[in-house]
Amino acid sequence: MGRLLELCVTPDRLNAWCVESGLVDAVSPGQEADVERAGAVREAVYRLVTARRLGEEYDGAALTVVNNAARTPPAAYRARKRTAAEASRRRTS
Repeated sequence: MGRLLELCVTPDRLNAWCVESGLVDAVSPGQEADVERAGAVREAVYRLVTARRLGEEYDGAALTVVNNAARTPPAAYRARKRTAAEASRRRTS
C-alpha cells in the first residue's frame, strides 16, 4: 500500500484543515497532542472501513478509538487570557 501525503502534520495545519473543511468557523490554538489524536482517529476509521469493505471483523482497538473520539465535545472556540506580548501587540497595531 502506498503512503498518503500527510497534510495535518502541525497544529497550524490541523487548525486550517478544520476551518477549511467546514467543521468549525474558528479554532483556538491547537497543540501537538491534537495532531496525534486526529491522526489516531483517522487511522482507526481507515481500519474500520477496510475491515467492513473486506467483510472482516472490526478491530476492537480501532472501534474504541473512534467511540472515545465521538464521546468528546465537538470542536468549539475557547476563550483564553492574552499574554502580555499579545496585549502589547494589539495596543500598538
